[in-house]
Parts: sequence; C-alpha cells; structure tokens
Amino acid sequence: MGNAAETDRELTEIAGRQYGVVSTWQASAAGIGRKRLSVRNQSQRLFRVYRGSYSLTARVSREAIWVAGCLTAGEGSVLSHMSAAHLWGVTAQSGPTEVLRPKSAGHRSNCDAHWDGQPKAASTESGGRIPVLRIRSSRNLHPSEVTVLNGIPVTSVARMFVDICGSVPKGQLKGLLHEAAREGLLRFDELRAAMDRARGKKGVKVLREIIDDWDPQTSLTRNQFEVKCRNLYRKGNLPEPLVNRIVGGFEVDFFWAEFGLIVEVDGGQDHNLPLGIERDKEKDSQLRLKGFVVLRLTWAMLMRDPEGSIAKIRAHMDMCRREGRRADPGYATASTGHF
Repeated sequence: MGNAAETDRELTEIAGRQYGVVSTWQASAAGIGRKRLSVRNQSQRLFRVYRGSYSLTARVSREAIWVAGCLTAGEGSVLSHMSAAHLWGVTAQSGPTEVLRPKSAGHRSNCDAHWDGQPKAASTESGGRIPVLRIRSSRNLHPSEVTVLNGIPVTSVARMFVDICGSVPKGQLKGLLHEAAREGLLRFDELRAAMDRARGKKGVKVLREIIDDWDPQTSLTRNQFEVKCRNLYRKGNLPEPLVNRIVGGFEVDFFWAEFGLIVEVDGGQDHNLPLGIERDKEKDSQLRLKGFVVLRLTWAMLMRDPEGSIAKIRAHMDMCRREGRRADPGYATASTGHF
C-alpha cells in the first residue's frame, strides 16, 4: 500500500474516468478499505450515491448516477430500459436508474462501507435526491446487445427496445421508435435479431407488429412484397400494373401506363427520416412535372384497410381517365423487378 497522497491520487484517477464516482472494490484496490471509506464519508471527502458506490463531490451529474448504478449492480452490469433510452437520446424522460445485470457473470463483491450512523449521501446537480436504483437480472444478455456510450456501459438500442416494449404503451413505443429512427440509431437487422432472442417475452409481439407495419421490406423479400401487393390489386379487380419500372428517370413501385398513374408503397425504414422525406418529395415533384399522377400509400394502410386503399387507387384512375392522362410508352423501360 502506498502513502496517503498516492492513494488519493489513484482514487482520483479512477473517479476521473467514471464521472467522479468509484465503487467499494475499486477503492479497496487503491488501498482504502470499508472502514476508511466510512471515515472519509463522515469527513465529507466521499459521498454515498448507492450501496457500494461513492462520489468525490457532494453533487453528482446524471451520468455519474448512471455509472454508480452500474458499479453497485456489479461486474458486467449495464444501463438499461428507459435509462438507456435517455442516454441514447431517444427520450428526455427521467425516472429510476435502471440497470441490467447478467446472471451468468461472476460479480465482484460490492459491499457497502461500515457505517456508524447514517452515511452522508450525494445529491443531484440541482440538489435533489438521487433517483431510486432498479436492478434487473438477465440470463440472455447477448454480447452484441452491450456497448459503451460516452464512457457508460449500456444496452444496445435494439436490446433497449426489447426491454421496454412490455412496459410502455404502444403509442409511446411508436414515438420512441420514430425518435430513434430520426437520430439514425435504428438497425432493423439488429432489432429483429434481438426480438428473435427474446421470443415469448412480454411486449415483443407488439414491437414486431410495429416493425412489420413500419418497414415490411425488412421482413419480406422484394419479390414477396410485390406478390402481396399484386394479389391485393387483383382482389380489388384493378388492372395489372407494371412493377419496378424506370418511369420518367425514376424506379417506381407500381405503374399503370394507361392512366399515367404511379403508386408508391412506403415502409418506414427511411421514408420517415428527413433525408428520405426530402428524396421522396423531389422524386414526386419531378414525376408530376412530367405529367404523371403519383399516389403514396403505406404498407400499414394496405394491410389494415385494403378496401380503402383500393378505393383510393381506383379514384385516382377515374381522375386520370377524366383528364385524359396516358403515359408515353417510351417513359417506362424494362422491368428491374422479378416479373
């Protein structure tokens, strides 16, 4: 064990990498046992955040509280649930500090100090009480579902959605997904893999339904997607469209040359993002300038209200017929699809 100055310096270096907080076992490794932790606490040189985690300052940041929660939960623990959503920037909602601890991992002992009386507690930056710590255990915390963000161990965005989907209303879940997509955080392949690993978990079915509605082409091959749409058009007694043709310089989903009508069926993977919206508007504008009528529908609209969607397409066909619209055959080049 070094002298007191060396011990203080080592403790300060450890805390400096963790937003100013340390754990019991980290302090012990630096040469400060549980009794000495208590002495430092009583002399206001350390302040208790959670059991077994301490701050060098009386007031601690939100990030320091999150790190302290992970330290208290033990080795391998990560920020999770709504706390993870907050760290990822998907929500500003505050609440308990939520941490996930892998059951299979061996944890360092993180006992509290020996107290003679009530320990001196840290407070938030505004002087409020430290949020309650909620620790959950998991047997299936996959390595791909754990990362580090801003120096804080945290579940991936995909795992975060799997964790919260059973405890938040569907509308709120959709809002959080939209915010994650807007921030460029959603990876649909990772989200589907996380859902597959969590089969049977409460809320996963609802999450999967939202994702399937939002971006059907991540769960269907392009050919399957086209077949489903074409079958729907046939049931509605609509004329057979051309599929995935280059029309007016753009590839379009469905094209009725006899009406000059283009139907685009949007999923949500990028159509709801600023760049996707801008791209779609530019595409539609250019096609309309060339005399085409463009109708945009969503996969959810087609699946949930097929009759209404077919009625919209038919109404646009009638409008095109009244206006005498018809595409020049040269506008539509060879199919790039499977038909």
